[in-house]
Amino acid sequence: MMTENTTNTANKPMLEIKDLRVLFPVHKKWLPAVDGVNLSVRPGEITGVVGESGSGKSVMSQLILRLRDHDTAVRYEGEILFEGENLLKKPLAEMRDIRGDRISIIFQDPLNSLSPVHTVGMQLSEILMFHRGMAKREAEE
Repeated sequence: MMTENTTNTANKPMLEIKDLRVLFPVHKKWLPAVDGVNLSVRPGEITGVVGESGSGKSVMSQLILRLRDHDTAVRYEGEILFEGENLLKKPLAEMRDIRGDRISIIFQDPLNSLSPVHTVGMQLSEILMFHRGMAKREAEE
């Protein structure tokens, strides 16, 4: 008799956020910008994060890629698991390899996200050259 492995990787979350809290110091107190977020995204799913302005959507999204690590005044708690590994515990050098290659983010405000000095095409091809090792011409195509 043959048995089939019932572990389906498509059912396992690719990204899991568990009890995420992000706190900022305001007038000598720690105030939450994100308070107790739980989220899971499975392969092939599309997930939208909606909320009022100032509700913490961008802060949460930036934290997934650890884009707020330069801000030493920010404190965060909880877990962000990507393919089972906690991104909050990874060294920044490893995060640089993950960003743009395995996880990407599209910011809603291109004026603050893209450089007006370089074309959009150049900025996108730079990602492919860095993460995929493509030659400039191949990345531009």
